[in-house]
Amino acid sequence: MQLKKTAACCMAVLLSMAVCRKDTGAAERNADGYDLSGFAYRFPEKFSKDDTVTVTADSYQSHDVSIQLSRHFVGRLNGDADENLTVDIQDAVACCRIINEQEIPGLTAEGLLNADCNNDEKINLADLTLLLNYLSGHVTSVDFFTNPTVTYHVADIYIRDINSLRGAFAKGTFPEKGSAQLESITKMATDNNALFAINCDYCEIRANGITYRNGVMYRDTKRAEVAVIYKDGVMDVLTDAEYRALSEEQLANIWQTTAFAPGLVKDGVQMSGFTGSTYVDLHPRSGIGYYEPGHYCFVQVDGRQPGYSDGISVNQFAEIMYRLGVQEAYNMDGGSSSEIVFMGKTYNHPSGIKTGSSGGRNNSDILFICDLDSIPVDTAAAAWYAKLAEEAGGTE
Repeated sequence: MQLKKTAACCMAVLLSMAVCRKDTGAAERNADGYDLSGFAYRFPEKFSKDDTVTVTADSYQSHDVSIQLSRHFVGRLNGDADENLTVDIQDAVACCRIINEQEIPGLTAEGLLNADCNNDEKINLADLTLLLNYLSGHVTSVDFFTNPTVTYHVADIYIRDINSLRGAFAKGTFPEKGSAQLESITKMATDNNALFAINCDYCEIRANGITYRNGVMYRDTKRAEVAVIYKDGVMDVLTDAEYRALSEEQLANIWQTTAFAPGLVKDGVQMSGFTGSTYVDLHPRSGIGYYEPGHYCFVQVDGRQPGYSDGISVNQFAEIMYRLGVQEAYNMDGGSSSEIVFMGKTYNHPSGIKTGSSGGRNNSDILFICDLDSIPVDTAAAAWYAKLAEEAGGTE
């Protein structure tokens, strides 16, 4: 009987969600047309005031969503004398001119430092020889790029309504552990009308964690920490004990969760002291940050690609998030999963499992951003409630 009641309750919630969705379009609006029950009044300059949509290679702006993507490079790139983040024959020419003490317009101290390929604080024939051997394939990138570099991407995102921040599963239903229910991030993004998408938990790989997507709870088992985004737009990083202490009203208000772990910033304070090889070694990383209701950031760090990006530790990831000024931040699945898709195309350079390989991997779930008039049908929720109803009916 208890299962039957649960299923009935779930169906009621689903009906309630459908009614709420219908009412969203009729919400009270101000003179500019913004939904007064949403977040736009906090930062109206971020949204277009009509149906105009502006798209560039790194940005998207509509009446509902504002996305600004940026790339950041940190570190020293061996051989890159002209500082264009590419090591090629032009750098060899520049190195040769430096050795011969010829004037090079625009050459900076950083360019000179990069030209010292063998790090002996001199620029001579040995550096040119090493550079040419790298360019000809006789020296691998692992041997040539001796200085750590990091390339990371920041998506600064504003949404007018929490419904624009959504989650989806591979093949449209919740993937149980070991189901091999996986798809590419790009396909999940395309299937769900995503403007922007990022890998989330890889929840198919484990049986524990707290998994809510679009207000629906799929899994609730203990895990060290969870990031909770409520329907009012607030995000909190919670320990399992803090999550268990939430009231029924707070639990009913949960919109999304991510439970890969760990937390990176809590109440504006950078978290630290992460130990163990998984946290200390340099890897690709993905995470979410929270400024205020309606304003979030997603950060993706490439890695395992010497000379482009070696990756970072979790402690370094926490520092990046903290320096971005977020109030809360949380680490999601990384490694070969770490990928962002913008306007249907992969924006970063996903790594393979081994150093120097590329391509990324299929995954089980994403978080994504979409316009309100492009919200996809939540097939996972419908299938989940149908499953609960069937299980409840089978108890009699």
